[in-house]
Amino acid sequence: MQTSLNKVVNLLQEIATSNALLNGNFTFCDVADLGASAPLSYPLLWGDVRPSNFGSKVFSLNLQLTAIDIVLKDLSNERDVLSDTLQIISDVIAKIKQSTYYGSYFEMQENISCTPIKDSYGDEVAGWVCNFTLNIANPYDSCLIPTN
Repeated sequence: MQTSLNKVVNLLQEIATSNALLNGNFTFCDVADLGASAPLSYPLLWGDVRPSNFGSKVFSLNLQLTAIDIVLKDLSNERDVLSDTLQIISDVIAKIKQSTYYGSYFEMQENISCTPIKDSYGDEVAGWVCNFTLNIANPYDSCLIPTN
């Protein structure tokens, strides 16, 4: 089934909306635009694209997902924030990998890296940055190209 970046972003929004920890707090933008149009609500799942590749009948879309939440000034909740945001990342990965619905659009590669972050993005937040690749079927069929 043919898909696009917009379809992937919409599917990620669906996952965020159904996640009780997130309450639908999802944005997809460059770091420079994060919070530019509206105040951020936490916890937040934030996505962005990374350099990606066309391969043999597959487009490998590299994405970065960041799950962050507010940390108290005394850092007393930092471990809880790291735990909860790692759970959010784990939930997103599980939803994509185990769902036949999402599997009809793309396949997630096995290698997924996650890095903890602390005191980032100008706010007192902590969480996890996750990098992964979605393989999207691309038949390279010129008959599918829209023309006038």
